[in-house]
This record gives sequence, C-alpha cells and structure tokens, in this order.
Amino acid sequence: MATLFPLMLEVEPTALGTVLLKLKDLPGVKIHLDLDGAGPPKRIASRTAEGNGHHPRTKKNPEAPSGKTIIITALLTGQKNLTYLKAKFAEHNLSSGNVSSTIHTLTKTGITEHIGSGLYRLSEKALKEFQQEAPSEALQLPAPENPKANRGDSVPFVLKCIGEGKTRMDMRKAGESLGINERMIDGALTRLKAKKLIVAVEDVPGSFKLVPQKTKTKSQTKE
Repeated sequence: MATLFPLMLEVEPTALGTVLLKLKDLPGVKIHLDLDGAGPPKRIASRTAEGNGHHPRTKKNPEAPSGKTIIITALLTGQKNLTYLKAKFAEHNLSSGNVSSTIHTLTKTGITEHIGSGLYRLSEKALKEFQQEAPSEALQLPAPENPKANRGDSVPFVLKCIGEGKTRMDMRKAGESLGINERMIDGALTRLKAKKLIVAVEDVPGSFKLVPQKTKTKSQTKE
C-alpha cells in the first residue's frame, strides 16, 4: 500500500460539496471527513517550548509588555529613532531584532508614521485616540527586572531622556533615583556623539537631538 500524507484543508460550508466531488475524482487521494473537527486549527506547541516547560517571555513573566505596547508608549512623548526603540526593547528583555517588523506592522495599520530615515511618530489619529483613553494608565509598562544601574544602563537612559527633550541638567536629576551619576551620563553622551547617533543643539547648551539613521537596502545587506 502506498504511503499517504495527511493534508489539512479548511473549506467554507457552502463550498464543501464542490470540493469533495473534485477531490474524489483525483487519483491517489483518500478522503477522511471529520465534521466534528470544524473550526480554527489548534496551535501545536514547539519542541523548544515543551523542552524548557515555558514560553521564553509570556510564561516567564506574564506582565511583560508586548513590542507594540513598548513602541506606542515610547512614541506618546514624541518622535523616536530605531536605536531608541531597540534600547526600550532591551530594557524588557525583548529581542531588538523585532523592532523593525513591529514598527512596520504599526505603520501599515496607520498607528505610526515613517517621517525620515529611521524616525517614527504616532499618526495624528492614533495620538488622539490614545490620549483619550488615558494612556498613562492603560499603557503603563512594568519596571525592568534589574533596576540596578551600571555602565551599560547609561546609554538607553540618555537616549530616552533626549527623546523626551531633556537637557543634560535634567538627565542628572532624573538619573539620581536610578543610580546613574553625572560621569555615566557624560560618558554615554560622548559615545553617542562619536557614533553620530546624537548631535548637540546649536545655541541651547546641554541640549541634544537624535540623528536620523540610514536604513540598509536589501542589496547592501547581501553585500
């Protein structure tokens, strides 16, 4: 007897008869009709999930925010670039590689807008809707699991402050409660300026702004 390979088909009730008649006349096809199994297919847990006993994010921390929530909450305070959004993902132990696909989905659905190389903001319609729904409560994110500040925490912190329009003096005050001192802030500013991710605002001492980033084309990525 020839080996048979199971094949799942989802058919609308009105088309069921027509599909069965066409399949019946095809050679090598054996039909098993299960009307009790109608409905959406059940998700099959991956071997990885079965092996470690939990989902890498939702099972470990059910309160963890989704990538969309992180991006929308960040953009409520103004435009942000991809570097800033990736830093926010990292704060909540999410892969920064998912930022581009998540922001693409939000832009496609009209929630966010692409306003320059690597720069995004909430659309006017979305901004009004979120503000009406009291976003400060509805989109409040849980604090990172490890609040202890170290040298690596200073860069995301400074990017966040610049995105919110804070000056260097504002950063010093905000960093006190987080254990981020003036030396760490200055070091982060120096590194970000060297990488050309930020620039100083002319005629406004202690103020900085984000630099639009160039996105790589597919051809550049292959090279």
